[in-house]
Amino acid sequence: ISAYCLTIEPNTVFGRRNVRGQLPETTEDQIVAEYEYLITALAQAGYEHYEVSNFAQPGRYSKHNTSYWQQKPYLGLGPSAHSFDGQSRSFSPSNNAQYIRSLSAGSLPLSHERLTITDQINEYLLTSLRTQWGADMKKMQNTYGFDFRAKYGSLAQNWVQEGLAKWQDNAFILTEKGLLLADGLVEQLFLEEL
Repeated sequence: ISAYCLTIEPNTVFGRRNVRGQLPETTEDQIVAEYEYLITALAQAGYEHYEVSNFAQPGRYSKHNTSYWQQKPYLGLGPSAHSFDGQSRSFSPSNNAQYIRSLSAGSLPLSHERLTITDQINEYLLTSLRTQWGADMKKMQNTYGFDFRAKYGSLAQNWVQEGLAKWQDNAFILTEKGLLLADGLVEQLFLEEL
């Protein structure tokens, strides 16, 4: 089960209704209450909360999304498709006509983005801390040569004391309370270029 908060975008049916006052945005308190209710109800039904917005019966996690969160390579084909090889990302245009014209001309219309080691660390923190498995310290050291505890030890300890995170084996994991604030917390960990 994937459960996301609705974002009301301008120039959509919901956006226009919102402007007219026909579809008011939900308050943050209401969103939190509904999210906490969802977590409790799904846990009682036997579902694990394995990522900020995703729930599954034990061991039945989405292979597709879990690959993203674990930085596994993936191949995307077609308009708007994204691919990742572990160190770089490529993506094709979202415009169908442009995509088809390029193919017809014998060109694969891809843009490429090479990720620096800093980008890779930031992405790992962003994705791993959204999951029940958290950020693996050995992986960070072995893959990126990055010592999380040396860089963020006191901040991490503050989060543990505030009930926002925990250490489990060799992983730093956000608690349910921390997951409510995941984007803001992880933003505090983003590195500038190493």
